[in-house]
Amino acid sequence: MARQAMSDRQLATDVLSASAVRRLWTVNYAPVLAVQPQDFAVGTMLPALFYLFRWGVRRGRGRFAPAFSSGDGGPVRAEDVAAKLVQHPAIRVDGPAGPAILGDMVLAHCLEARKRSAARAEPIIRAYPTHYLASWLDLPVKYSNLRYVPDALAAALAQAPGHSPSHAPGAPRLFGAEALQDNALLRVFAGAVETRGRPSALTADQFRDEAADALSAEQVVMARIAGLVGEAPVAAEAISGQWPLAAGAAQEFAADFQTVLINGADIMPLTVLTDMLECSIAIGLAVMVLASTALARNILNGGAVSPPERSDKWPLFVDASMGGQYRLRELAEESMQGAYRLVRRAPLDLMVLRILDEMAGVDEALSDELPPEAPDGFDRVRLLVDVLQSRHARSATIRERAAVQCNQLARAIREQDSASELLDLLRDGAVHPVQRLAEVLVRMMGRVSQEGHFVKLLSSALTADEAAPYRLAAQRRARESRGGVQRSTEVRSLVLSNGVLDYVVHRHLWSSPHRSVSYREFLAGLRERYGFFVDAAPPGQPISAEVLRQNRSALERRLRDLGLLTGVNDAESMKLLHPRFRRLDAAGTAVG
Repeated sequence: MARQAMSDRQLATDVLSASAVRRLWTVNYAPVLAVQPQDFAVGTMLPALFYLFRWGVRRGRGRFAPAFSSGDGGPVRAEDVAAKLVQHPAIRVDGPAGPAILGDMVLAHCLEARKRSAARAEPIIRAYPTHYLASWLDLPVKYSNLRYVPDALAAALAQAPGHSPSHAPGAPRLFGAEALQDNALLRVFAGAVETRGRPSALTADQFRDEAADALSAEQVVMARIAGLVGEAPVAAEAISGQWPLAAGAAQEFAADFQTVLINGADIMPLTVLTDMLECSIAIGLAVMVLASTALARNILNGGAVSPPERSDKWPLFVDASMGGQYRLRELAEESMQGAYRLVRRAPLDLMVLRILDEMAGVDEALSDELPPEAPDGFDRVRLLVDVLQSRHARSATIRERAAVQCNQLARAIREQDSASELLDLLRDGAVHPVQRLAEVLVRMMGRVSQEGHFVKLLSSALTADEAAPYRLAAQRRARESRGGVQRSTEVRSLVLSNGVLDYVVHRHLWSSPHRSVSYREFLAGLRERYGFFVDAAPPGQPISAEVLRQNRSALERRLRDLGLLTGVNDAESMKLLHPRFRRLDAAGTAVG
């Protein structure tokens, strides 16, 4: 009887051990990317952050589904929520259409149905950050569906003193909310809520009915939904506190987020503040993912990385016309293709680091020397790469151990398939054994699917959805030829929606000592802070001066149309950014 072929994972387990494969058979390496490389929704982050800032840990199972699911125990629908709400004594609806109207309101302002459906019979998948009490709803149901992005955001916002502007004078307190009003983020969203009794109790935060008139209708409805849930979800495990490899990008995200809270919370509607916070999250994630991936690539290529280089951004050309001018769109798509080539390389780079980490961890002489993985894994990555590049006393030992594993794996593969293309990779003496092993393991796991996870991660941060105020990219279908074969593919370009422009303009104005920023300074700030190029060509991408002038003019027109740029003549120094929201002094006069 013929022996049944083993799966690739079983084969690797026989050679490398079950514990090693369990740690290697994944898509991430936490010291480089603090998030799980898969798709996620930016709009799901704020309610999860509310919970993290209140309790300091990930949320566990809550009572949303038991409170609202119909008798069959199926998924919760907007019509189920509306049916429970109409029974609440504080909510009055008249006529037979009342529950339907209430269900539509729930879908519009409080909860999102699957595939953003407007049908009240579709399952609910997420809660909008309409009110702090949205954190009482365990949506999405599985915390893992958030890809641990809230953990990474919280870690960036809570970096240790001396590492982050979050601890600069005047920075808001974001953690430790025994009293909600002590927390810079929660107090903005926790209207009509007070903490009663023991602060650690899941029911401690209570809605004050007598203060409901000060809130919008959708905030009151969200509070009533939470009231029917009854309590916050139970606390789960603590977050790792892991920073991305590009710690400078994480610090700048923290500064951006806090700047919005400090300057915007008291002068703009809550919906606008929410949009700006989500813009901060989207840009911060996109910049962190690209900068960290590029930094890992640079270190693995032998680059000597200094601390300032941890703040370097991946350059992207912006199509300021938002697809209105073909040449600008083409150049922005070309620039974005470089970013996607970078993240498609990430599975191999991170596998190399995982293998080195695994081998160093079991090496008696090296394991005690390993720097900690969290919160900042930069020194650990540098040590592992020193081992790879023969700059460490244990380099030869690790190389020999990897070579033995390559030979063992080649023998096991040969027994399964003597013609496997993996055999040539494992025998290639010109390549370091760790890199050979990494290449083969990535292929055994499925290189296309591995790359797809990173593509989804970047695409989720860029958000090509035209309805999202934090939209950073445009997306379209295009035809490409590979090996003479035509196929359809998706191409993206950086465009910056009107909501994002609103955010970055106010961000620049709020960070200016004189609350005055010229158009030229603004364009330079986009390059330096985010790597977004408008009137200059990104490194390695030649663009004519005429095309750059057209792009600069297109963005200027958009800013003027939005009321964000003023100027009495063509002099560059007279083109100034103009805020839509200003603080008023006691006399009602705009200041700042």
